[in-house]
Amino acid sequence: MYCPFMANIYISKIRVICQYGSFTQELLVQGEFLYQLKRNIMISYSKLWETMKNRGITQYKLINDYAFSAGQLSRLRTNAYISTHTVDTLCKILNCNVEDIMTYIKEES
Repeated sequence: MYCPFMANIYISKIRVICQYGSFTQELLVQGEFLYQLKRNIMISYSKLWETMKNRGITQYKLINDYAFSAGQLSRLRTNAYISTHTVDTLCKILNCNVEDIMTYIKEES
């Protein structure tokens, strides 16, 4: 990045969410240090992506053909909270059961 007014550019904080399947890890980059933030995820939507693939429904199709919110898809990708109305809508679109789109993950003690 080029900045003509400063000799040095320093990014103080960056929040990064890494997700692979049902594993999600939130990281905080501060200066040159990397901190891992503990985040307990109780619900995983990894099965949703498999069900969508099996049914031939893409994220693009959800947004354009079914008027599904891009914001809700973003929340699903990060295993964030969604309403039961959203779960109901997905089950109707995909013609599936709740267990075909989400999994409960027990918290480790």
